[in-house]
Amino acid sequence: MDVALYISGHGILLLVPACMHPSRDAERRYGPLTLCGEGHLDDLDDAQCRLRIEADLDRSAYALVHFDVAQSLLGERHPCFANPMFRGRADGLSTRLYRRRHATLRM
Repeated sequence: MDVALYISGHGILLLVPACMHPSRDAERRYGPLTLCGEGHLDDLDDAQCRLRIEADLDRSAYALVHFDVAQSLLGERHPCFANPMFRGRADGLSTRLYRRRHATLRM
């Protein structure tokens, strides 16, 4: 599956199917989103992570991802990862939001 990676102004990373734009729900929750690039979900080595992302995409048409997953999809040398501040903001914020969101889903 082809996916598009978006980043919010707060450094939150979202995946959306490449044939779609981010949903209104995603933009309402995370603010304006900027396209970083596109990748193939099949390129992820972690099958469990890939299944979780596919389930999130089926459920809500977007999936929150960690910085390392974004790097796996786009490649470490992708231009959006060139800024050293990007990693600190994106990794910290998306990790906290991911944990908070999935902690409520598990209960």
